[in-house]
Amino acid sequence: MADRGGRVSARAAGWRRGALLVAWLAVPSPSWAQGGATLAGRVTGPGGVPLAEARVQLVESGHAVTAGADGRFRLGPVAAGTYRVRVTRIGYGPRAERVVLRDGETATLEVALEPVAVELAPLQVTATALPTSVLDAPQAVASLDSTSLRRLRAPTLAETIQQLPGVQNVSTGPGIGRPAVRGLAGNRVLVVADGQRMEFQQWGEEHAPSVEVDGAAAVEVVRGPASVLYGSDALGGVVNVVPRPLPDASAGDPRLRGRLRMGYSSANSMPDLSANAEGAVGRVGWRALAAGQWADDLRTPAGPLRNSGFRTVAAQMAAGTRGRWGSATLTAGLRDERLQIAEDPAVDASYSGYQLVGSARVRAEVRLPLGAQRLEVGAGLERNRRREYDAADAAAVTTGLLADLVTADVKFVHAPLGPAEGAVGLAASRLGFT
Repeated sequence: MADRGGRVSARAAGWRRGALLVAWLAVPSPSWAQGGATLAGRVTGPGGVPLAEARVQLVESGHAVTAGADGRFRLGPVAAGTYRVRVTRIGYGPRAERVVLRDGETATLEVALEPVAVELAPLQVTATALPTSVLDAPQAVASLDSTSLRRLRAPTLAETIQQLPGVQNVSTGPGIGRPAVRGLAGNRVLVVADGQRMEFQQWGEEHAPSVEVDGAAAVEVVRGPASVLYGSDALGGVVNVVPRPLPDASAGDPRLRGRLRMGYSSANSMPDLSANAEGAVGRVGWRALAAGQWADDLRTPAGPLRNSGFRTVAAQMAAGTRGRWGSATLTAGLRDERLQIAEDPAVDASYSGYQLVGSARVRAEVRLPLGAQRLEVGAGLERNRRREYDAADAAAVTTGLLADLVTADVKFVHAPLGPAEGAVGLAASRLGFT
């Protein structure tokens, strides 16, 4: 009994010590209550008018608050130190300041923002909460964001987006694939990359659009006719490769960052590499990208798929500037491909033909805000060269094609006119073959 009582007493003592520990933790420490730094201030616009709903963020810590109706804000307590404070609000240029926050003190900051034209990402409405009639139903749009594109990245654009509903990959080998939207492919589906129409490599079964998606912000697919906005060749739909916005350092110090991605596919011994760098000085931003894939014949459970290897090398460059007057962007891209053509072994088991495809394009675009309206002007050039050889050791070109494309477009996005809103524009293109 004494032993049992001793165990009970020890257990009771343990409970008492636990209760005392919990009680001690529950009592606020004076040093904790008094510690920490605070930032308070006011955000104003032209003429000292207070700006409500401005977002104030400490970049290093991630703490953020929204200014009240009088433009005032209070942020803290946070750890003492030197912080960058970033202040943003829609319709105004961002502002960055450096502040030193001391423990137990409240620092004050007055920030004045200047109005500036801000380009917002388009909003696609694809559904409604209640049933609608067929005539009122919005157009079906599906998209893949940058995270999904990195996860689903494949040798061709069509294979990358084939996970989307209504989209298929019409392929004649691992390196050749055309997007088909609801059963329509080729020139019935328009491919747009960085605002430039892709008019090549879509006619035959061994043709595919030469597009690099590694640096894209998203790929949007319009399922169904979109000829009003894109022309008659968008009868089946549109595949739009949306570029990422260029960086902007107008609110603070110059920026420079990069990203290196490496992958490997064991099915065809394919290394997949890409390097991306971007930076900004003031209102001028730039981006550069280099990517490459090298693949051997695809291995299957029944054996290798002969003559199915490929090589792809791509480079892209973009630069632009923005201000209260609007924005201007210049993009350029190069892509070189060597695509082996896999033939049915029952037809010709020894076939070793391949094709060389090279493309180069450049596009300039200017966007000018006109009050509640906007004017967009763009022009582009593209050259595409395709050479096909009947054998791996062939010296002469069996089939060759050189195509040059010139495009120009003007679009005016008008302010709402009563219940009507939209855009009017004009697009022209000239395609020549040699």
